[in-house]
Amino acid sequence: MLLVCTGNAYYSPFAEILTRQLLVTALGERGAAGFLVSSAGTEAIDGRCIEPLAAAGLASRGCGRAASRFRSRRVDSHLVGDADVVLTAGRSHRATVLRLAPHAAGKVFLLGEWNALCAGLLPAQNAATLPVDPVSRARRLVVLANPRVNTGPATVYSPEGPSPRSLAREAAGLARTLVPIGTTEPDLAGDRAKPAENGGNR
Repeated sequence: MLLVCTGNAYYSPFAEILTRQLLVTALGERGAAGFLVSSAGTEAIDGRCIEPLAAAGLASRGCGRAASRFRSRRVDSHLVGDADVVLTAGRSHRATVLRLAPHAAGKVFLLGEWNALCAGLLPAQNAATLPVDPVSRARRLVVLANPRVNTGPATVYSPEGPSPRSLAREAAGLARTLVPIGTTEPDLAGDRAKPAENGGNR
């Protein structure tokens, strides 16, 4: 899973690190090892630290060490090609990703779009027809969501700009992102979910 925003210093690193935590909380270290979560920015300058507000939001959720180790990087065609699914913060980011890697059109979604598509798909699918293994289930959902791509909200950015409240909303959205693959529940994104620190920038 590759998460993409503009500078890879606020939204996408927050999403990357928190998603790893949610996976470990739900699946344990061994189960979460099947997922490789990373992030990048369409205009990122390589090697920059995460923004202080995002770092504080991660620290409050038990991810301070991973936040301190994070360094930004710019998205490229290789990162996109290596990912099974690419979730972008807004339409402009999706457009940039597709300019870099046109062949990836079937696996690049807006974050909010992915949530909405999967929520709509699951009731129509017999649970028994989807793989039980979370990684296989996630890959199957990408295939099922593909025909409906580019129908979601324009952006996940908050009108109020960066704030603890907007981070809380993003955390809840990330938890919903993982629900369709059978890994976690939305309330795991709150401050009270603080498993042991795991991993840095991968």
